[in-house]
Amino acid sequence: MWCLARIGCRANIQLSLDSETISTSHVISSLAPPNLAPLVSDIRFPDSPRTSVGVVSLVFPVPPSQIHPEGFGYLIPRPSDPRTNPSGILGVVFDSTALPGLDTIDGVTKLTIMMGGPYWSSYQPRLPRPANADDLVPLALEHVRSVFPATRDLEPALVLRSLHKDCIPTYTTGHAARAKALQQEIAGSEWNGRLSLVGNAFAGVGVNDCVWSAERMVDALAEGRSVTGLEAWA
Repeated sequence: MWCLARIGCRANIQLSLDSETISTSHVISSLAPPNLAPLVSDIRFPDSPRTSVGVVSLVFPVPPSQIHPEGFGYLIPRPSDPRTNPSGILGVVFDSTALPGLDTIDGVTKLTIMMGGPYWSSYQPRLPRPANADDLVPLALEHVRSVFPATRDLEPALVLRSLHKDCIPTYTTGHAARAKALQQEIAGSEWNGRLSLVGNAFAGVGVNDCVWSAERMVDALAEGRSVTGLEAWA
């Protein structure tokens, strides 16, 4: 638990954590707008509708060649009727072969199954979202066993599951104008040069977008430039 407070326009920013208080001159925030807004009460942070995603990682005690072809994995196209994909599976990543040379564990197959997203939020008829991460596992196993026959008589040696609630924003009409207005509001306030935003809330929801925008921000700050992270919309 932490909070953020500003003491005067020239004083440092105080970050109050559970165990300590940190004083700094600049904050880079990757928090979602609903989480950041209470900490910076004098700035209005617009938000987008958000969707949840479930992720299950399975490790089978046989080499990948016995289960799937080499490759990165696959995505499932949007169905005309979501009920034809009752588990709401988005795609599967072949972790053991997705990045050749990276995996150092021989003799096992690692798969990551992604599900939910628009199946739980915008596709109609909408599928019910599982109540907790444990409910994701049978959905993932059912899909994997229907696609890869070699797994039907195998029990995974390791199962990891996670339900990421409201993790992906969906930019709606007017997003660019709202981001531009936020850029101007920060630039015209006492937070100018003291608050920068990264993450998926404004400049792209994908991992590549987040990494790219963060790198640009760090480069700009290292050069002594004042950036909010919203310059693309200015």
